[in-house]
Amino acid sequence: VTPRPTASATVAVTDTTQISATAATSVTATLPVTGTAAITATDTITDPVPMRLRIPAIDVDAAIEAVGQDRAGRMETPSLVDDVAWYAPGVAPGEIGNAVLAGHLDRIGGAPAVFWKLGKLAVGDDIFVTDSAGEELHFRVTGVESYPYDAAPLDDIFGFAIRSRLNLITCRGQ
Repeated sequence: VTPRPTASATVAVTDTTQISATAATSVTATLPVTGTAAITATDTITDPVPMRLRIPAIDVDAAIEAVGQDRAGRMETPSLVDDVAWYAPGVAPGEIGNAVLAGHLDRIGGAPAVFWKLGKLAVGDDIFVTDSAGEELHFRVTGVESYPYDAAPLDDIFGFAIRSRLNLITCRGQ
């Protein structure tokens, strides 16, 4: 396995329970996609896909599910509260562009879920994503930001980027 250089990571904690994505509503892929996303499966992905997220600073060690968009065009959430969702119509972690991983903040009733401590991450904290080929990608937090529901900069989170970026998102709840 050839080591990749450390890429940057941005953590976006939003006041929303769903982020309305402006990316395409379909992807040409065969992926284990959850929910009722608008996905068109015509080709097989041969590149590795993200499978596991580790964030030692906040005790996260979670499986990653591939998701698309719901009928309203928003990024779907992970089906399990202890899993993380990867926005499969976008780029995979380690590729050039904004890779997006989302996790639940809490469970019904308020008990902590996978991203309960996301807001406690600090610049310099390490994030590791393991892909389906067994390669572990290393990211380092470069910023932590919070946005109101209707003011999240969706283009900055999901849009074009000239560098490899990893954006972790969750909601603050009600």
